Amino acid sequence: MDLTAISKTKNLRGAFFNTAYSPFVILDKDLFFIDINQAASVLLKTNKTNLVGKHLLEVFPNLVNTAYYNACKKVIKTGISKGFDKLSFHTDKGVFKFSVKLFKIGDEIGISTLDITHMTNAIDKLKATQTNLQNVNRNLKRKNQELEELSYITAHDLKAPLANLNGLFEMLLSENSISESGMYLFEKVQEVTKTMSDKLNALNKIIALKATSESVKEDLNFSSIINKIKAIHTHEIIKSRVILKEDYSKCDTINYNPIQFESV
Repeated sequence: MDLTAISKTKNLRGAFFNTAYSPFVILDKDLFFIDINQAASVLLKTNKTNLVGKHLLEVFPNLVNTAYYNACKKVIKTGISKGFDKLSFHTDKGVFKFSVKLFKIGDEIGISTLDITHMTNAIDKLKATQTNLQNVNRNLKRKNQELEELSYITAHDLKAPLANLNGLFEMLLSENSISESGMYLFEKVQEVTKTMSDKLNALNKIIALKATSESVKEDLNFSSIINKIKAIHTHEIIKSRVILKEDYSKCDTINYNPIQFESV
């Protein structure tokens, strides 16, 4: 090949190098910058003259003793190319993330890169958003479970006073304590009480059915559950002077639905 052909080939390679969309860098065997193309200058927000002649670690000091830096030296020594899917480069202009390919060019090393900064940042934001949504979902599930427990316990605990009220109504009737003029109003009170009782029973069935269908089971501590129930019925326990004896030495936990277990 004559000198003219060689010159044309070099010019073509130089034109390709400078006009390529992807950033390209060439380092010498000691890892000093020899050349960078226009895309690399734009990306790093600096002129070629500010980099040529500088050592790789002078421009990117965070690369010292990294796998990437060692790979550059190994490519120079062995001539075997090496690729990295994701590398971060810290500069005074910001943090850049690249997919990188290292390859030997004569006695020098060529570095072709693909800027994935925006893509990886978008992925990181999506992951953070997903994590936040998962946390919100867990909190909502926990709140829903607490509301279901409160609804079930409230509906369950109101059944006893209503039953007592119905018993008092029967006693009043059996003792003829209701006057003829007050009978109409008394019957209306009975109807309202029955309606309330029916609604509570229906609510209990709905909540129990939902809990059964979801089959939510947990490892429950007997002592904790009993203490919770005792706290709810503190007045009745004190009033009736009940003494509760507890012994969980043989079995202190059970895997069961928490709402159903409290009902039991």
